[in-house]
Parts: sequence; C-alpha cells; structure tokens
Amino acid sequence: MIESKLRGKNSGGGLYVFTTHTFTTCGSTGRLGPTDTQITNTYTGTSVAGYVVGNSGGYQLWTAPSTGDYTVKIAGASGGGGGAGGAAGSGAVISSTLALVGGVTYSILVGQRGLHDLGGGGGGGSFLWQGTNLLTASAGGGGGGGGGYSGLQGNTGTSGSAGIGTGTATRGGAGGVNGYAGETFDNTGNSWDAAAGAGWYSDSTVAAQYSGTHANNAYRPLNSGLGGLPFNSAKPNNAGGFGGGGGGGGDANSIYSNGGGGGGYSGGGNGGMDVSENRGGGGGGGSYSGSAITTYSPNTFSGYITITLI
Repeated sequence: MIESKLRGKNSGGGLYVFTTHTFTTCGSTGRLGPTDTQITNTYTGTSVAGYVVGNSGGYQLWTAPSTGDYTVKIAGASGGGGGAGGAAGSGAVISSTLALVGGVTYSILVGQRGLHDLGGGGGGGSFLWQGTNLLTASAGGGGGGGGGYSGLQGNTGTSGSAGIGTGTATRGGAGGVNGYAGETFDNTGNSWDAAAGAGWYSDSTVAAQYSGTHANNAYRPLNSGLGGLPFNSAKPNNAGGFGGGGGGGGDANSIYSNGGGGGGYSGGGNGGMDVSENRGGGGGGGSYSGSAITTYSPNTFSGYITITLI
C-alpha cells in the first residue's frame, strides 16, 4: 500500500481552529440525504460548527479553515442485505493527501446504507468535490440477493464490479468504468429487476422488464445523488442508499429478488439470476482519488469522511 503527499505550505492562520473532523450521515438513512436541520444539529458544539451548512438536498457544504495539505479518509456505505441470508456488500475505504484552500467551500456527500429486503438496495458512495471537480470518492457495496446470494464489496480501484449471475441471458449487469454508472441488465422474462449504481458522470437506468410502481434507478452526485426508489409499496425497504445506490429488485411473495449495484466514482452492476431464478447480489462501485491512496478494511456500516489537517 502506498500514500503520496501533495505538499503545499500550510497558512499561518485560519478561519477557525481545526485539527480533524469526521463528517457523517447526520442520522439520515435510506435514499434521501440529511436535512439542513440534521446537519446543523449534528455539528453544533464541534470545531466545524457554523462552517458546515446543508443545501436542502443532503449535501454538506464545508468551508476549509486554512490552505494546506489534508489527509482525507473516505468510506462508502454497505449495501442492504437480501432475503434468506444474502449478505450485503461492504463499502470501500481509502485515504489520500489532498491540497485544500482556506476559505473555499467544498461539497461533501456521505453515503448511506442500502435498505434490507428480499433484494437489498445498493450502498451509496461517499464523495468530496469542489465546484464540478471531484477530489476523491469511495465506493458503496452491492445489495444482497435472495436465497443467500451476497452482494459484492466496493472496489478501491476506479471501476465498478459486475453483479452476480450466470450465463448470457441471466448475467448480472456489467460494472461501470471511467466514472460512469453500472449497467442495469434486463433479465429477460423477469419483471422485478434491481437497478445498477450511479457513477460520478451518469445516472443508472431502470430495467426494461421492471414492473414495480417506482423507478429504482440511482442518481449521480451532481444530479441529487439519490438512491433508487423501493420496488413497490408491498416491499418498501429495498431502496438504494443516498450516494447513488441502485434500488433492489423484489417480488412481494418470493425470495427470488436481486440486489442493487453500489454507487461510487463508477457504479456497480445490478444482480442477475442464478441457474433457476433471479437472486444474484449487486456489484460494488469503484473509487477515485486525485492522489495515490492507502486502502483499509471494508466498511460494513454507513459511510463517513474524516478530514485531518497535516
């Protein structure tokens, strides 16, 4: 494992005293990010109080205290579990050293876990960017499938992974590459497919065979970052996590449901079929940083971003 140092001079002063801080989901769960009130209340009494605000869409807008090098450790969220013991894929965790500018506002999206049901929702990726320039992102894990088929963990590389499936007509969706969403593969003859995870540059799509009451595709960070909607009112608990997690598939009366792909720099593909039914786990998303990275053990919970002034 390696870690590079993008060295610059730290300024002598700063807007406020700052050493390190961990940004969290602020108590929010599911496909929607935290409210402005949740964000304000979470950071009241901390070193960043007054320097983090919401934007009415779940993003956290943080003003850096001073110009210098910062270590950014960033974790994507895990997916949701699937039916009959299908385990959720864990989120990726990486760190890198980035040069930030004092007084500049940076956008933060902390990924939230996919929800658990017969086909689990994909986990949301976590992102740090300025303007439209992505600085670093970590991948969410894939949602678990029915029948005990697990989702795949988020990748520390830039590409997402394919969802689990077998054969040419029953495969999982391909993982996204180069910052794009994973593939939502249409499993012919099946009408309750999950959706792939979104990437930095594109939203994922809804399967042509999807017959749920809600579109379960996921959205990229610059287009709300919302996770995919749950399958239908009978199965409301398989939404994708905030941060571009794909919604899970679901049949209201069956364990044969596939997992959504994880969000990230590139999205994970939706889960496919095994040899008999639709129940594969979703693929994990991909990660990114503008500097070389250090990798850590996968994250089994909601995402977080820890920023430390060097």
